[in-house]
Amino acid sequence: MLAMLYQRTKQSLIAFMQEGCQHTADPSLQRKAVQVNIGVLMMQATVLVFLLFFLGVGNEGLILSGLVQIPWSLATLVAVNRAQHAGHLNLARWFLLLGVMADAASALMLAQGQVIGIHFYYLLFAIVPTVFFPASKWREALLLSGLNLAMFAFFELHDWTPHPAMLTLSAETVHAMRVVMVISCVLIVAFLMIQAEYSAVKKEAELQRMASTDSLTQLPNLRAFRQNYSREVARARREDSPLIVGMLDVDHFKRINDAYGHPMGDHVLRLLAQVLSEQLRASDLVARVGGEEFALLMPQTELEQAQLICERLRITVSRHRFGTVSQPLAISVSIGLARLEAADDEEQVLRAADKALYQAKNEGRNRVVLYRPGFVQAPV
Repeated sequence: MLAMLYQRTKQSLIAFMQEGCQHTADPSLQRKAVQVNIGVLMMQATVLVFLLFFLGVGNEGLILSGLVQIPWSLATLVAVNRAQHAGHLNLARWFLLLGVMADAASALMLAQGQVIGIHFYYLLFAIVPTVFFPASKWREALLLSGLNLAMFAFFELHDWTPHPAMLTLSAETVHAMRVVMVISCVLIVAFLMIQAEYSAVKKEAELQRMASTDSLTQLPNLRAFRQNYSREVARARREDSPLIVGMLDVDHFKRINDAYGHPMGDHVLRLLAQVLSEQLRASDLVARVGGEEFALLMPQTELEQAQLICERLRITVSRHRFGTVSQPLAISVSIGLARLEAADDEEQVLRAADKALYQAKNEGRNRVVLYRPGFVQAPV
C-alpha cells in the first residue's frame, strides 16, 4: 500500500514538474517551464517550513505572518499550474514572481514589519527572474528585477508598524531569525542555479543523444558510427589489436515496401534492430547507416571469429518472423566483413566491407562473405 502511494505521489510530482513542456519543442523553454514549476513548489515548502518554525517559537505576530502567506502561496500554485497547462508559459512566470512578491509583502505589512528584515527577500527576488525568464524576455526580467529593488528600497527607507507581539521578541531571537532568513536566501539561490545548470547539462546530453541516434530503430546513426569507428581504429592501431568492420543489408527490402507498404518496412527494420542488438556482443556496435543498411564494428576480433558470430546472426534473422500476426513475414540478410590491416586507412576498410557485401549478394544473398584481396565489385 505504501509502495503504491509512493509511486502515485512520484508520478504526480513528475507530471507537475513537466507541466507546460508539452506546449513547446524548444528545449530551452521546456527547461524554463520546469524551473518555474520547481520555483512554485519551493515557495510552498518555504512557507510551510517557516509557519512550522513560527508555531514553534509561539509568537503571535510570527504565527500571523505565517498564516497570511498561505492564501498567496496556494493562489500562486493554482495560477501557475493553470497557466502552464493552458500553454501560457510567460504568464506563469509572471504569476510566480508576482506571487512571491505579494507573499512577502503580506507577511511584512500585516505582521512582521521590518523587525526581522523580511524585506531583504526582495533582493533575492530581484535575482531570480534571470533564472525563470529566457534571454528573449530580458526586458520583462529586468522590469521585475527593478520592481523588487524598488520594493526593497521602499521598506528599507520607510518604517512599517509591526504587530505588537513582534516587539516582544528578544534580541537573540531576532538575530537568530535574521541568520535563518539569510541562509534560506542563499540556499534558494544556490539550489535554483544548480538546478538550472543540471537541467542545461541534461538537455544538452539528450540533444547529443538524439543527434547520434536513428529515430526509427534507436540504433546509433551514421554520425555516431563514424565517431566510434575513428575511435576504434585509433585504439586498434595503438594496441595492435584486430578490428572487424561489417556491412549488413536486408535482402530484397524494396519488395517488402512494395508488397506490404512502408509502415511494414519500418516495422521490419525496428524488429531487425532489436535482433541485431540482442545477438551481437556488448563490445560490438551496430548502427543504421542507410535505408536498410547497417554497419558493424567488432573490436578485438579476428576475421574467422567475426564470421562465426555473423553466421549465427544471419541464421537467427532467417528464422525470425518479422511481420505481424495477420501478415507473417520472413527476411534474410547479407553481410560483408573486412579486417583493418596495418596499411589500410579508414575508408579502405569500409570499401572492403562494401565489396564483400556486394559479393554476398552476387553469390545469392543470405550469406556472410569475408573480404579477400582481388574482389571485384559487380552489379547486384
